[in-house]
Amino acid sequence: MCSLTLLSKRTIIVFSVLLLLALSALNSISPELKTQGQAGTISPKGVLRLALVGQPTSLNQLTAPSDCKSCWQIIDLEYGFGMPLLQNGSAYPQAGLFDWMNTSSTANVWEFNIRPGATWSDGIPINSSDVLFTFGLAKNVSGLGYLIGTPYDFFGLADEIVSVTAVNSSLTKFILNQDDANFGIALGSQSYFTIVPEHIWNGTISYGANPNFGQDVTSGPFYHKAYREGSSSMTLVANSYYNDGRGPGLAQINVTFVSSESQAVSELLSGQVDLAEVNATSVSQFLSNSHFGVNIESERGLSYLEFNDSIYPFDLYNASLNSSFRWALMDAINTYGIAQSVYNNYATPGAIAEGGIPPSATMWHNQSVTKYSYNLALAKGNLTKLGFTYQGTNLYYPSPNSSRVSLKIYTDTNNSADYEVAQQVANDLGPVSGLGINVQVVPESLSNISNSYTNNIGDIRNEMVVASSTTSLFGVGFLDAVPAYDWYFPWFLPQEHWLEPLSADQIYNATLRQVFYSPTISQVQQAVRNIDGLNSYYLPVIVLAYPDGIWAYSNANATGFPPTGPSIIGFDMGDESLDPYTFGQITGTGTNTQTLTTPAHSTTSTTSTTPTVSHLLPGSNFLLVLSLAVVIIVIFGATLFFRRRRRRMSSPPPPPPPTASS
Repeated sequence: MCSLTLLSKRTIIVFSVLLLLALSALNSISPELKTQGQAGTISPKGVLRLALVGQPTSLNQLTAPSDCKSCWQIIDLEYGFGMPLLQNGSAYPQAGLFDWMNTSSTANVWEFNIRPGATWSDGIPINSSDVLFTFGLAKNVSGLGYLIGTPYDFFGLADEIVSVTAVNSSLTKFILNQDDANFGIALGSQSYFTIVPEHIWNGTISYGANPNFGQDVTSGPFYHKAYREGSSSMTLVANSYYNDGRGPGLAQINVTFVSSESQAVSELLSGQVDLAEVNATSVSQFLSNSHFGVNIESERGLSYLEFNDSIYPFDLYNASLNSSFRWALMDAINTYGIAQSVYNNYATPGAIAEGGIPPSATMWHNQSVTKYSYNLALAKGNLTKLGFTYQGTNLYYPSPNSSRVSLKIYTDTNNSADYEVAQQVANDLGPVSGLGINVQVVPESLSNISNSYTNNIGDIRNEMVVASSTTSLFGVGFLDAVPAYDWYFPWFLPQEHWLEPLSADQIYNATLRQVFYSPTISQVQQAVRNIDGLNSYYLPVIVLAYPDGIWAYSNANATGFPPTGPSIIGFDMGDESLDPYTFGQITGTGTNTQTLTTPAHSTTSTTSTTPTVSHLLPGSNFLLVLSLAVVIIVIFGATLFFRRRRRRMSSPPPPPPPTASS
């Protein structure tokens, strides 16, 4: 064995060059290979205590109720890389699981590529076979796919997907039977549905029967430990493979489920939690306190008055008289007062953008929507044109009915702001200083209202509802074009038609087809704006306000909270849809740190049915490095061998060592 001290400088140079070449080769390997199976390179630390309103009833995307806000907040933090949609409606795909997507000129062929290094929380690479499993046409023993063919495919993908193919380990191709410029946004936005790990879910007979409360395998910054339904707390642990192997900034989030935002405010002020979404009336307590920070995100919600415009008197519209019952309601409601008194001016009045899409969603919002002013005289004039009469301050129906107009407003007791808004609407429409309608506010629980409407119990389908939504629709214009009863509580059952009169409904349906089947996004954009204009004019739903999202946090235990205003990625902190990217940037600074351990999930891997796709083993990097090391050793040994042979040769002199190019 030749010792290092006996080696010539030339030999050392040769070895150094070979080593540099090997390291260069390793560095040039696909980023996917370099990062898969590596975890926690930024050493997450600290524990954030987060308050969320309401206890989750399911953490399964297939069964989580649309009115369970905490369900979807947890799901977002577990399954989303980040929300790749900005508040203005434009896309930022780099924030999502897919780093790029392509489409044909006719928008009927789509390709989605999984970002390099994307790895499930158990160390298995996220693969195109996972996309194929989630969105493919293959069926399990129950005759359904994971999503396709189930009631949860509310986009109707099964009606337009012809085939799904895993091209390679990262690329998936979809072929459609029609042009659909929305398909890419729908599949990649993560506000619709995120892919699930095939090796965990495959073989399950009924995917929807599992609430997914056991320890989960996720793609987002966190995964939950086993959760017991009804418990007031949950532990979210850092997915050390998230963010291309860098992991989130926090080691853990301890979630406390509270009954209301007011309780969240109390726990935040008392130091029991570090972060919570707060209501507008309590924000001043945090703005004036140096121990807290506040993040205000404009127009993240929607407060609205709903009714069935197919029934009397909401269907009354006369173009020749230029009058409508719904116009009268809109003119009589002081939406500026609602924004001020209920939301403490942390809201945009509905009268400014009555189409349903707020001005901040500039890509989809129609700047020419019909705008309304608070004008009681104009409202009463509209009603008298339609034959209504007044006896004193009380409003009466046109003959032959001629009875006093009496209506109810149902509103949920779960949201204090909804009840306050309902009270103000009742005053504005009432007989004392308003439109003259006898209005009764009926507060009930959210579940009771939903059950009554769904099962047609009582009179709720003939009355009005004041409710609010915090879904992230404003960055997804094609969803905003769909009738509100498809998205906003409680009108989950289709009405006879969306717009009165029927001529307007025909225009709406024709425009809606353009939204879903246009080959270019600019055509989709124009169609959405046209529908925004139709909604603002015919008022199938009356927007009362676009409330801001307000989060308050303690400065003691964490940093990295976003500043007030729109971030470059996603919905900032978010609301019903929490932005996983933003939560992944928060880092613990307090003393409540916790050592991060890589999760050891007890799972059984299944064989993919797609022969073109194969999972890379988490230890493939080690094998690759080991192979390179062996090559280096062999080459180094050969160098020494030939070096010693050259020493024994008398002539000719030894040739120069090989250059890097050779």
